[in-house]
Amino acid sequence: MRRAAALALGSALIHAAPTFPVFPFRIPNGTLARCANCHTNPAGGGPRNSFGQDFAASGFTWTLDLAQIDSDGDGFSNGLELQDVSAEWTSGSTPPGDERMVSVPGRASSTPGERGIVLSEVLLWGASSEQRIELHNRLDVAVDAAGLYLFTGDSGWVIPSGQPANTTIPPRGELVVTVNGTAPNAPGRLSESPSGGIASLGTADYILLAWTQDQGGTFNLPQILTDFVQWGQPAQEREAIAVNAGQWSGGGAVAVPAVGTTIEFDGVGESAPDWTADAPATLGSANVNHIVLGLLGLHPLDLAEVRDPDANGDGIISAADVVVRFNQVLP
Repeated sequence: MRRAAALALGSALIHAAPTFPVFPFRIPNGTLARCANCHTNPAGGGPRNSFGQDFAASGFTWTLDLAQIDSDGDGFSNGLELQDVSAEWTSGSTPPGDERMVSVPGRASSTPGERGIVLSEVLLWGASSEQRIELHNRLDVAVDAAGLYLFTGDSGWVIPSGQPANTTIPPRGELVVTVNGTAPNAPGRLSESPSGGIASLGTADYILLAWTQDQGGTFNLPQILTDFVQWGQPAQEREAIAVNAGQWSGGGAVAVPAVGTTIEFDGVGESAPDWTADAPATLGSANVNHIVLGLLGLHPLDLAEVRDPDANGDGIISAADVVVRFNQVLP
């Protein structure tokens, strides 16, 4: 009798609806947001969101019908959000499309392009002690940053909705957030007011960028994290989460910049050496300091990020290219 019951239980488990980690592997690019694709709780379990319900109705199978509908009503089909509009992808094959354009098909606040936005520059001590965070759009299409979260230490802030003229980042453009700012919001410039959530940036601190928050508001899930940087001290409290998310290499921290300078992302990689400390501020415009330093041999430079490293065409990559390249990059 006991053996029969065990066999019955085993059969039930085999035929039960699949659970993580099966679900993410049954939809294209599903491993990026993991359980958040189908559940209202990004950690998984509990009620399914609108896409999760539609996915269940399709027999937990990625189909053309499922790809063509817009489960969360955000104006983007499930196939567009998961980068497979024709449902050509099959489980186990290479993820389709551009990972930076992947969004969550069960959340209206998550839209294509949000993963193309990265942290690109941080000013800790500027004039009048202002602190600023720059976001960069790595895509060739404009992306509205509304709904993205900036979190540091024990405080966070969500970029406000309803202001697309101010929160939309142009192709390859920037958006600058002033911490505890009071100036009115304007295109490319936002003020995170003193009551907005971020207290201040410390000498040993970090910033993470996320497309949502977990149910506890603690940003402890790798599947919601889209970028990360830490400075002043390695192994800060959310480094492990960033490493799990593939957004940081463990054990590294950017040096603390001098007053009036910034830390600046070089556009390639996910580790401390991919940031330049003591960089002259270029907030709101293209980061060029790492290119200049790279051409001078003072900073690691991936030549793939430089469209034409031999800018003056003399057949030699040297300091002589700096002025030409500098003028090419500046807007």
